Amino acid sequence: MSYRAAAALSLSLLSGSVLADTDIQPATAPNPAAPATVGRQPGVELDLLLGVFIGARVKGIVYSANSFNLAIEGLAGYSFLGFDLFSARNTTTYGGGIRSEFVLASAGRHALMLSPGLDVYDLPSDGSAWLAPNVDLNGLYQISRHFGLVYGLKGGAAIDLRGSRTYPALTRGDTGADAELYIGARF
Repeated sequence: MSYRAAAALSLSLLSGSVLADTDIQPATAPNPAAPATVGRQPGVELDLLLGVFIGARVKGIVYSANSFNLAIEGLAGYSFLGFDLFSARNTTTYGGGIRSEFVLASAGRHALMLSPGLDVYDLPSDGSAWLAPNVDLNGLYQISRHFGLVYGLKGGAAIDLRGSRTYPALTRGDTGADAELYIGARF
């Protein structure tokens, strides 16, 4: 007889009823239809970003722990890095980075996460490259085990690593804001 069965039998004898071995169930039976712990499973996330960077982000969660995820990400779109009042330097932008996700709170199908990261943006048309330490504050609504909706804010700074070849000329070390709103889906 297992430990659980013995404990259940003891409790039933104390309460005056005897249970058969087949009537004993674990305290919490797993529900295969229920989602995994919200925000704590590997997967892929696709986001649309709107702000200083306008485009798409693909994020792959490569490591998942109890309250921590590690992800790599790729970005493609247009950016306004180095923006000033006299010229809106929007240019095609590609990038990549690494991000950690910390689950601050979760309840039911909802999770609130704080996700610090480091991105590198390449603007091939003007020759500049930007290093952008930033933080996401995002929410996740887990619809099913392998599908959820993501929404959030991303904010940080961007530092020009190379300068630019075009007007207005930027020099290495110039800084700019990196701020976006986003919505997406996690699979």
